[in-house]
Amino acid sequence: MTVLVMQDVRKMRGRGTRTIPVIRGISLSIERGEVVLLKGPSGSGKTTLLALAAGLLVPDQGRVCLDGQVLGELDPEQSRQVRARKVGFVFQRSNLFAHLSALDNVLVSAALAGMDSATAMEEAIGLLKSLAMDAYADRYPSELSGGQEQRIALARALVHRPALVLADEPTGNLDSVSGRAVTEALFNIARSRNAAVLVATHDSRLEDIATRDLNIADGVIIPDSP
Repeated sequence: MTVLVMQDVRKMRGRGTRTIPVIRGISLSIERGEVVLLKGPSGSGKTTLLALAAGLLVPDQGRVCLDGQVLGELDPEQSRQVRARKVGFVFQRSNLFAHLSALDNVLVSAALAGMDSATAMEEAIGLLKSLAMDAYADRYPSELSGGQEQRIALARALVHRPALVLADEPTGNLDSVSGRAVTEALFNIARSRNAAVLVATHDSRLEDIATRDLNIADGVIIPDSP
């Protein structure tokens, strides 16, 4: 089943005569169970494309369809609700709430998605166990290593069983060993739940555990060489 469809999507930055194209006519689709790497240099449009896929940005032209819903046809509140239920985010920095425990950080995402408390707790504890982080459930972010923080961020992104997981340079602040372990955990759990995963990354070491690669430069997808 197709989770994400983007059709001739275009996005400008700036205003008036000072606008410049950031995304210049990108079309793509991602199926459930796929793990797709979005590769390209800084400034190529990777982060903007992720924001468009999630409905955080509205395209100037084109169409984004997320799990059967056309995002451009939704009002801001409807878009927020769809994003909270259907999308999981992983960033370069864990962005955990410093005043909340690891478990409570995960439960925040479940609450935003409208999960009942019993189901949310069951899912959160199960994910922490699968990520070998259940012993750290009561710890605060300041008591965790970078790799441990990112594992909590993974649990937060996956707790509500999103159809689409978007990750923006998830290994950027980790050493090679931690980065590989965290990304493998993300991919394995997402695949087991039949989610689609789109990862923006510079890290070529992740290529062997992805389903396919997309290369972006100057706001367009570069076709594979024959």
